[in-house]
Amino acid sequence: MSVKAAKPFSGRLQSLVKKRCHAEKLQLEEDISCFHCVLDDHPPSIIAINAHLASIAKSKHPLRYPTVLALFNRFKLTSARDRTRVSPPIHSFGLALYCCCRMHRMDLGFCVLGQSLRHGCGANTIIFNSLIKGLCTANNIRDAANLLAKMPLMGCAPNLITYTTLIDCLQYARARLVSSDGKRTELL
Repeated sequence: MSVKAAKPFSGRLQSLVKKRCHAEKLQLEEDISCFHCVLDDHPPSIIAINAHLASIAKSKHPLRYPTVLALFNRFKLTSARDRTRVSPPIHSFGLALYCCCRMHRMDLGFCVLGQSLRHGCGANTIIFNSLIKGLCTANNIRDAANLLAKMPLMGCAPNLITYTTLIDCLQYARARLVSSDGKRTELL
């Protein structure tokens, strides 16, 4: 599919691209090219932008997560330069944060959370779940538990996924501790 000739980004083409993104039939280069076409449209379609970011994040390409972060940053910079453009919504921030966590870059994940708060998007339970999962994967159980405790202060109620993620992490860490030295240790 040649996307370069598709300017301005028509509704029919947008529908086709969304379907192909959801079916994961676009190659990385096609996804990037389509993303740039969508971003250059006035106004850009947030749904199409997020479809491309999600499609790239779900792909099997080894550079998928850094690519999503680079495209997300371009989206942010474009909207910051031109105030008439649409700012990234919370779903876009969530995709970027997910990629940071999958790259085991929790420092970047917390930066994305801060940017989300500065843009007025706030944070939702899905964003906190991604952060808690990332902290658990990085073996920062105490930080994950502290973040869980801060969720209500930021207007987010933990849900079943939040608790299950932390419980699984605690069980895995406990099993590892018991099997490695046979002694009981306080995890939190």
